[in-house]
Amino acid sequence: MKKWMACVAAVSLALVGCGGGGECDDLADANNEAVEKASDCRNVIDDDYFEKSTDEQVEQCKDGLDNCSDSDKDAIKDLADCIKDVPKCSASNSEPFENAYNICFLSLANKLSPTCAASIASSSLKVPASFSRAR
Repeated sequence: MKKWMACVAAVSLALVGCGGGGECDDLADANNEAVEKASDCRNVIDDDYFEKSTDEQVEQCKDGLDNCSDSDKDAIKDLADCIKDVPKCSASNSEPFENAYNICFLSLANKLSPTCAASIASSSLKVPASFSRAR
């Protein structure tokens, strides 16, 4: 489960590292909210949940989005909305937070094109290009 969470967190950081126009701003805001919601679980869940977006990631996101279709961008906006709805993490029970967070990315996997995923992966942090649907 820890390896899966690390993978999900890496995808999150790559996508969430965005912030410079529409989708990127939404995702950066969602990431920052998720970091705050995860704060009570600092010793319980993977440290990757506690990394906020950087300016470099903002630029990488903008570059990566150049190769994403409108439907890909819509999927990224949906991801941001989903992340914003994740419940606050509780140190006594982190599962609702972790499960809701995972569901956001599972939903993205069914919507994001391989081209967009690969573009973001090559221009940002580690994002498995296989974390997208085949078209």
